[in-house]
Amino acid sequence: MSSTSDGVQDEEEDFNNLDCLFENSGIKKRATKKEIDDLLTYIGGFEKWNNLNDDCRIQVLKLLEYEDRGRLGFCSKRDNLLVESTPLHVDTIQVEEGTLVNNVAVQIAFNSRKLLNLVFTKQGNDTHIGWTFFLDTRSSKSKSKIVILNSSDYRKEAVKFVERWMKQCNYELENLIVGMTDYPIETSQIKRLPRCKRLRIMGDRLDISEWWIQKVPEKLLSLELSPYDDTKLIFTKEFLNQPQVMESQIVRFYGFADFTDEQFLKTKAQLITFSPVSLTSDGINKYIKKFVNGNGSPNFERAVFRFSDVVEEGKILNGLEYRTWDKEFKREIGSFWNDFLRMLGGGRCFQIPSRVDPYESLTLHVDIGYMGIYKTGHRTMSEEIEPTIKLGELGDALNEIEKLSSKGRIRLLNSFISGFEKWDQLNEDCRLHVVQFLDYKSMCNLERCSKQDQKSVKDAPIQIFSVEIAELDDGSAENGQKVPDSVRVTLRFSFTAKNYELIFSQNGEYVERVCGVKRRREIIIVKSSDHYQEAVNFAERMIRKGQNRLEELRVYMKKYPFENSQMRSLPRCKTARLGVMNKVEMWWWLKWLPKDNLDVWISTFERDTFKLALSSEDLNCQQFRNAEQLRVSGRVDYTEEQFLNLKLKIGLFDSVGVTDEIFKQFIKNWINGTGCRLQRMHLGFMEDRKLDVILQGIEFREWDQDFKDEVSIKNVHFVMEFESICGIGELYQIYSKVDPYEKRFRLLKNFIREFEKWSQLNEDCRLHVVQFLDYKSMCKLEICSKQDQGTVKNAHVNIYKMSICDERKITEGIETEEFDNVAISFQFDSYMTRTYNLVFSPEGDGSKMQWLKYNHSKRGMDIHTLLIDSPNYHQKAIEFAENMIKKGKYELPQLMVDMKDYPMETSKMRPLSRCKTIRICGDDKNQLRWWFEWFPEKNLDIRMFSRFENQLFISSEELNWPKIQQAQKFKLCGRAYFTDEQFLNLKIRMAGFASVSVSDDVINRFLKNWINGTGYKFHQILLGSINDRKIDTILRGIELREWDEDFREEAGFFYSEFHRFCGRGQLYQISNRIHPYESLTLQITDFEEAELNIYHTGKRQTARNGEYYTEYYVPSYF
Repeated sequence: MSSTSDGVQDEEEDFNNLDCLFENSGIKKRATKKEIDDLLTYIGGFEKWNNLNDDCRIQVLKLLEYEDRGRLGFCSKRDNLLVESTPLHVDTIQVEEGTLVNNVAVQIAFNSRKLLNLVFTKQGNDTHIGWTFFLDTRSSKSKSKIVILNSSDYRKEAVKFVERWMKQCNYELENLIVGMTDYPIETSQIKRLPRCKRLRIMGDRLDISEWWIQKVPEKLLSLELSPYDDTKLIFTKEFLNQPQVMESQIVRFYGFADFTDEQFLKTKAQLITFSPVSLTSDGINKYIKKFVNGNGSPNFERAVFRFSDVVEEGKILNGLEYRTWDKEFKREIGSFWNDFLRMLGGGRCFQIPSRVDPYESLTLHVDIGYMGIYKTGHRTMSEEIEPTIKLGELGDALNEIEKLSSKGRIRLLNSFISGFEKWDQLNEDCRLHVVQFLDYKSMCNLERCSKQDQKSVKDAPIQIFSVEIAELDDGSAENGQKVPDSVRVTLRFSFTAKNYELIFSQNGEYVERVCGVKRRREIIIVKSSDHYQEAVNFAERMIRKGQNRLEELRVYMKKYPFENSQMRSLPRCKTARLGVMNKVEMWWWLKWLPKDNLDVWISTFERDTFKLALSSEDLNCQQFRNAEQLRVSGRVDYTEEQFLNLKLKIGLFDSVGVTDEIFKQFIKNWINGTGCRLQRMHLGFMEDRKLDVILQGIEFREWDQDFKDEVSIKNVHFVMEFESICGIGELYQIYSKVDPYEKRFRLLKNFIREFEKWSQLNEDCRLHVVQFLDYKSMCKLEICSKQDQGTVKNAHVNIYKMSICDERKITEGIETEEFDNVAISFQFDSYMTRTYNLVFSPEGDGSKMQWLKYNHSKRGMDIHTLLIDSPNYHQKAIEFAENMIKKGKYELPQLMVDMKDYPMETSKMRPLSRCKTIRICGDDKNQLRWWFEWFPEKNLDIRMFSRFENQLFISSEELNWPKIQQAQKFKLCGRAYFTDEQFLNLKIRMAGFASVSVSDDVINRFLKNWINGTGYKFHQILLGSINDRKIDTILRGIELREWDEDFREEAGFFYSEFHRFCGRGQLYQISNRIHPYESLTLQITDFEEAELNIYHTGKRQTARNGEYYTEYYVPSYF
């Protein structure tokens, strides 16, 4: 036996000492701190390992993963013997023979999700074994190795390897997948697989499938049999009589199964699928009747049949009570109809109810060549019985928890209470104290562990943040579709949690309750004639379950059943949104709310917003007097004293009794620091206000153009944002006399995280803080004071990328005439995905600047426009761009310029010392040369393009520019006139251009220089050509290897990935004579124009034992 990396080795060493794959892998066992502490306690610390007897060591060994066992086996002979004698736990073994290539693929899956993949391939009389150990099934990290077995049969070696691993795990694997038609059962050492739960066999021999089935237990979780050609194999009646077929929970035959009617009726599968041979329509009819009469398979889910003949619907439905899926049925079941047909396609459907339990039902789905029987109707608990809290009311039913063994439930319990193993010894008070810290879903899971836990959860409060009860009329729309008269209850368990929605609607003498369960809907039927009452009962019961501690309440119901309500005081409620029909309903709701610091919004259901009128006596209510926010869809009649003593931060209502004089006094109180600390107030009036009376004796400033220009200098968006949100009207700015910068100081403290001694910092310290702010925060800080304005002005703005272009017709939804605009795009940080786009274009006798801004009310983008008093929009755009670059201290890393006539004479550009990436139009050579003056000398990434296809030419003199000669990357969408000397002396790591003057002989010399170690260490060179290349000339005198089938087998993953990223063509691998493990890939294509691409793909790597090997890398995108 020989190895490509380790020389000649013993076969047992290769397969039993796989720890060489794991050394220095950096993997750590996923264990909690408690598990580690428990282990250390159990074995007295790893320092006392040598004092442990073999029984203790074996218990520790069972917790180790395979690579850790391998390492332990090297520690001593005693440890080695223990490792070899202790069974290894393997989750899954898969062995599958290739159908197109002579190979056998083997996969070993461990509990930790790590995978060991091996491919046994025939190479003449030898067997090549390539193995890869994936460190995680979700990770691409892996260790690889290739081994050669001389004069051996690849199939026998694969089988020996698989059975050796089965023996290593004491034949106790849980999942097995076999895809070998001619598995050598005569020489197999397998006796039994006693722990196997899932078995999948692929092959066309019935005797081999039967041999495997006899090795596994009689009751499996899943049995799948799949012939390669279903016309060659029929699973016979005798084969189907085996208990593994009749007793397994899931049975899938991907071919023809000759079940008789009697056999099929005896199956106990929850899920079964096959193509019938002898099964009759009468047999299927009897199968359905067993379910209807309560004698069907326990926990039945579905049975699916693939027919070659026409399905006899009449015989199958004979004697059964059923309902055809018609328009009336569709209206009743709502979205379930669409979800079902979307998943299973079209066809005819029939609903068949159970005679034993009318709430249980089947769906019979019939289509061409297909029939399915699905359990779709499920019984749920009626609301007439007071149930304990259960997750099924809101979502995932977690049925698997009910099936857990006692040990499984204990593990589940431990995970919820952080491994508290003495839980059963706690009294009820202690349990309640623990339960109250669990979230809702965890409480529902805990509830199922025992009756005592169920009682603890029932008695424990739930943290409920918000409850909304909303009536949906016939005309209402949800998700774009009209819904029937119904009530929606929305719950939220915390401020950041998602909403849970339930919709109650009437259906005859029953109430349907629909709740979302992940991507499907669950319908619960309750016998009741009042869906309003059922919705309110549910909502109020949840509020009581939360001990009436919710913080938000929203009610919009015309028919709220006040007389039957069980509502109680809500002491922690801070936000109330109430829709009422009259003041009686309003007072009913207010009596349950706290007296102070409320956010109250009261609206009516009628279109006449003045129907609700609150008198001054009504407004003396403590909830109104002490509210922080008050919104009333109606008229309020404040007295002078009440209005002047308001404590509101936000107010919205139609004022009746407040005069202009009172409103003036209200403003003066705020100016003098004695008024409320309001944020905004919106007052509607029945008659016109006298503005001169309101502003009498008040210093103000009108929002004229001077004011707008001044504000725009400090905050360019403020005026536009204010007018877009609040509208346009007569606007006046009024300043406080007590603290004119009060708001600004609060803003400042917010941005610098409550740093109260900011004003005491010197300028250097301020600059050091400001440089870490983003641009928006700097703009807000700038308006706080003149000193801050100066600090921000001197601070550096981090601008990562900028683009200047004058040829676009549409920029992010802003449409203009082509070549009649300038678009400026910039991005502040490399990690930010958002790009800011501004478009400068002509507008009448002047210009305009446009940009997009998100409109929250419309949930879309609005185009904002700023008019500029200058017809030269080109100049204004360049001034803006250069001012932003200047603000960034000319440290811009990336720049793209695509302008026909850049104003170089009036430009204030300075050297861009940190610019690394340039995208620039090269049509104007003078402009190109001018731009190159501002860029650094070395290590640039240069991309040059032309607006006209194949019109950009770069001469040999221009290619001598230092910026190009010393660039790291150079890509030219045009033609480059390199001289022979220039091309041979290239030092660009990545280059791409259409070659005009570089001949095939020069390319040959370029390759030979690299082969002999005198060329430059480039990454890739992409050469286009207007003429066909002479391959013989390019490859003359060069040793190469063509990409044939042998190279494909050797390179494996690299071979397919290269084709995916770089395309196809004539491909050759060229090795370096100085470093034989280094190699180039030469690709010659003939797509549109002839291209010759040279990639440095083979690179030398050092193995663990110090030896070298070649690892291939797919070229990066260029």
